[in-house]
Amino acid sequence: MKKLILLFLAFSFISILNAQEKVIIRIEKPTKSDYSEFLKKGYDIAAYKPKEALDLVVTTEDFENLLDMGYEVKVIKTEQQVKENLIVGKELAGYRTYSDLLTELQQIEANYPGICKLYDIGDSRGKEYLNGGNSNYINYNHEIWALKVSDNVNIEEDEPYVYYMGEHHAREPISLEVNMYILNYLVSNYGTDPDVTDWVDNTQIWFMPLVNPNGHKIVTDEDDLWWRKNIRDNNGNGVLDIPGGSYPDGVDPNRNYGWHWGGTGSSNDPNSQTYHGPSAFSEPNIQAMKNMIDSYHFVTGITYHSYSELVLFPYGYDNNTTAPDHDALEELAIDMAVTIPAAGGGHYTPQESWQLYPASGTTDDYSYGERGIFSYTVELGTEFIPPANEILGICQDNLQAALILLDRVNHSTLTGIIRDANTNQTLIAEVYIDGIDNTGEYREPYESDTDFGRYYRLLMDGNYSVTFSAYGYIPQTFNSVNINSSGQTILDVYLTPAQAVTVTGTVTDFDTGLPIENATIEVLDTPLPPVTTNQDGEYTIENIMEGTYTFRVYATDYATIMQELSVSVSSTVFDFQLQESFAWSFESGSFEPEWSFGGNAPWFITTDNPYDGAYCSQSGNIGHNQSSEMEITLELTSGGDISFARKVSSEGGWDKLFFYIDGTEKGQWSGEVAWGEVFYPVTSGEHTFKWVYDKDGNTSNGNDCGWIDYIIFPPFAEPPEIDVNPMNFEVTLSVDESSIEQLTISNLGEQGLNFNISKQYINSKSKAYCSASGGCDEYISRVIFNTIDNLSGCSNYGDYTSISTAVNTGQSYSLTIENGHVYSSDDLGVWIDWNQDQDFDDVGENVVCVGDNSGQGTFDITIPADALSGSTVMRIRIKYYGTDCGSPCGTTSYGEVEDYTLIISGLNDWLTIAPISGSVPGQDTEYIDLTFNSSGMEEDDHYANVIIYNNDPDESEVIVPCTLHVVNAITVDLKVMLEGPFAFSQMNTNLNTLEFIPLEQPFNTTPWNYTGTENVTVIPNADVTDWVLVELRETTGDASAATPATIIGQQAAFILKTGEVVGLDGVSLLRFDLLVTNNLFAVIWHRNHIPVISAIPVVETGGIYSYDFTGAGQSHGTESQNELASGVWGMISGDVNADGFIDGNDKSGLWEANAGESGFTESDLNLDGQVDNKDKNDYWLPNLGKGTGVPE
Repeated sequence: MKKLILLFLAFSFISILNAQEKVIIRIEKPTKSDYSEFLKKGYDIAAYKPKEALDLVVTTEDFENLLDMGYEVKVIKTEQQVKENLIVGKELAGYRTYSDLLTELQQIEANYPGICKLYDIGDSRGKEYLNGGNSNYINYNHEIWALKVSDNVNIEEDEPYVYYMGEHHAREPISLEVNMYILNYLVSNYGTDPDVTDWVDNTQIWFMPLVNPNGHKIVTDEDDLWWRKNIRDNNGNGVLDIPGGSYPDGVDPNRNYGWHWGGTGSSNDPNSQTYHGPSAFSEPNIQAMKNMIDSYHFVTGITYHSYSELVLFPYGYDNNTTAPDHDALEELAIDMAVTIPAAGGGHYTPQESWQLYPASGTTDDYSYGERGIFSYTVELGTEFIPPANEILGICQDNLQAALILLDRVNHSTLTGIIRDANTNQTLIAEVYIDGIDNTGEYREPYESDTDFGRYYRLLMDGNYSVTFSAYGYIPQTFNSVNINSSGQTILDVYLTPAQAVTVTGTVTDFDTGLPIENATIEVLDTPLPPVTTNQDGEYTIENIMEGTYTFRVYATDYATIMQELSVSVSSTVFDFQLQESFAWSFESGSFEPEWSFGGNAPWFITTDNPYDGAYCSQSGNIGHNQSSEMEITLELTSGGDISFARKVSSEGGWDKLFFYIDGTEKGQWSGEVAWGEVFYPVTSGEHTFKWVYDKDGNTSNGNDCGWIDYIIFPPFAEPPEIDVNPMNFEVTLSVDESSIEQLTISNLGEQGLNFNISKQYINSKSKAYCSASGGCDEYISRVIFNTIDNLSGCSNYGDYTSISTAVNTGQSYSLTIENGHVYSSDDLGVWIDWNQDQDFDDVGENVVCVGDNSGQGTFDITIPADALSGSTVMRIRIKYYGTDCGSPCGTTSYGEVEDYTLIISGLNDWLTIAPISGSVPGQDTEYIDLTFNSSGMEEDDHYANVIIYNNDPDESEVIVPCTLHVVNAITVDLKVMLEGPFAFSQMNTNLNTLEFIPLEQPFNTTPWNYTGTENVTVIPNADVTDWVLVELRETTGDASAATPATIIGQQAAFILKTGEVVGLDGVSLLRFDLLVTNNLFAVIWHRNHIPVISAIPVVETGGIYSYDFTGAGQSHGTESQNELASGVWGMISGDVNADGFIDGNDKSGLWEANAGESGFTESDLNLDGQVDNKDKNDYWLPNLGKGTGVPE
């Protein structure tokens, strides 16, 4: 019904309007995407208030089309109604023509010669064409005029400057009228109104009421009431085209300023009402405004427009662009806005310009960004050309706001003059305020003026730290400078000149140390010209003032560096080293691991028209309202320039390529941008560089992407490179033992290596649980429980028992389960086999049961105090359509089942890691302790992965497998003496000293035939006397029953000179992986001593089986040992053939054959390394007839 009414109204208008006549239509409650859509489609936007109204200037034909497309619009103004607004009304004549304005300005100058002076500040585009010989523009022979209002008007005084501008846009003549009303108010009240008199006496007030006189004429002549632009001849046909539909001629004056010219909210299309022109300041009327802004020390200003009832302040060139002076700008905007009544009640709305919609190349952004001027746009009224009888009311409504702006410099302002402390001459110096000038988007540094050294900083009330600086002078900082609304804070500053010195140095190659010729050294932000090095790499900078400067050094084929250095009389020599630059040109055909990607699609490498070589990087294929991001983080070892080549093919002004350093935008490109290199300075340290191609809500032009190639970074540290040793652990422990192993994490790179370590237990044995599965559709997409975080698709049944987490009895843990395909009636069940009986039927084992819900959620799981220690299974089931969670077993038509492993209680948390996180500097190593603990565990093999997460771009995750063998083992502590090497109280170590002892055990021959593989790389202890073979026998009887059939373990070991029998490390007691249940007897074998067996069973004391053979009667058998010294007994020497008896065979066989030899031989009975008569006479001969007591 609503649409039918609108159609009826439409046909009513159509019946009286021709197809090309224009109307203003309104779309109510528009979104920003509505605004963007109409602007991009080339519609003429009259006004826009987000969520309130979007007004469009359209032909009646376009209006019909919009109705046919289903838009709900209404006509709020016809062209005839606008024309009537120009007719003389009852109360006030219509709008001023150019001639009216010029005559009036000249008359004001004549009437008030003491305070008014009129200036011709430039020619219009029409006059330029006419002066060029084109008579088609004879009616557009206009100048740009500016009227100065101040006492002593012919003299430039030390006063603040304020401007008021009108009619940038031709169809907004109300802005001229408000401008002239303010002008007339000031001059007519001068000398009578004390405030006005004070303002005029102490301020230079400039009025530029008609910025666009050519366009103004088109409107006031009623040739085209909707004309917005100037009259630049875009199509070059030599005539002014005023067609009725599009606008092939003209440039939007308020998109032609240089601050972010050509960006968002302006158009590349000459037919567009927001065409920004071929270049910044291309238009003579805007060049005239630029000259005014740049030539005078303006503090505040207003540029009037229509319509929307707004007070706008910088910035506006892009979304979310905040000015450094935001708070003070906003405060003044509010102060002005609340004094201007709105048509529907209330007052004008104050806001940042971009909040209305982004627009680049505007007056306010240039004035503020380039010069720090508090410049505002006031959008007047509710229509472009209000009726003539409303003009006075609008002017009166806006007067108070204009006067508030004029008076703003007189309170909450820091001002003063900056002078040379020696000469008293005024200076141009930077005025930096901490907490303001280092915030927000970039603004040019604020400087004192050229003529008087005067500065003005409009601030919020409070205390500030202010620094004054100028090249050649020592900076001065003033703290706690108070600003308040009672008036100005006066702070005159005298800067002391710095002393001039000569700086010298050399520039060399970082790698070779050789000099670099023709390297360039610049001292940034100074008037000093760059210098270059000679063939010896030497440079000289003369007459540089003391101070702190940034030096920029660069040379062909080298990376640019920047360093901040302090120059003084005592510090004048600075040497620089440059590293060869290696452009990141993607020539490998793939991205290096350092790159990361975001947005809706990753960048990719292409051969399509690269800038350099065969490859370049291209943004990903994305749709509307999507982005493609590419970034890299590097640790720069020196400041310098990052440079890269970029190319763009996109919808101009809307779809853009952005470049960011540490999240701050440094550049943006849109439209058709050919390959070209750009440069941006960057300091040393860690930085993130990001390229983003971003699309808005609709329309695709060109290739719709961006390209990047040939990136050159300043010198940067090589990324971290992890090296782990060893790559696996295999540890054997008996029950209730522990062992600390060491893992080394080395960083072979230059940047810091950051790591976090976790462990994952692996269940090596499957348990026989009932089968269960589902038919998918809804499924378990993610499980989070303690250290488990598993993402998965649907597989009917997911066996994830290889994924485990350790939990402790009595503690609670959060369990989160996500459903990958949610229905409104899904069921969720979780079961845990607490008693490890391989079913889920026991009380308390169904820990989650939720029916007829979403099949997902987060739950607290408490581990029961009586849960059995060890590995068990957690089962999770999602199914469709039930009232409860169902059974843990069986198959359902829909849903999924997953199993996981829980390792319960601390008794089974057998692996401890310390530390679990840290940083390793470049070329350094960190040591990690891995503690294996078998306390409370049973004989079995246990497995875990140590996972090292780190920032090595090539290997961000390192897995170190760990195996723990838990065995039934005993520790044996044995002591025995050998007669041959014994002297006084201990044995000799001659074989060790002479390096005759073999590195492999010597018992692999007859009669022992031992198959063990014990070996060492070096004899581990200087106290080692020789190898021995230890044998354990177990029997229910006594030693005589311990025959070879009862052997349960053998091990080759070292015997120390003290008689201690130790392991291969030369220190540890012996461990045997076995279980003892009966009587244990120990046998000691040596190469040429009679073997012995313990006379009585070896018993355990304190977890160790100990036996000392050196006491009397401690070996079984008659004369099985000799007393070597008082109370010290030992094994009998002389058994050369090792048959357990000493007889003639020992002498006539091996001993005689080896007599006179040296080395490791059975015939060396005293182990001195030499076979001689001492062996025979001192050991064999006295022991003839003796034999072993070891049972055969």
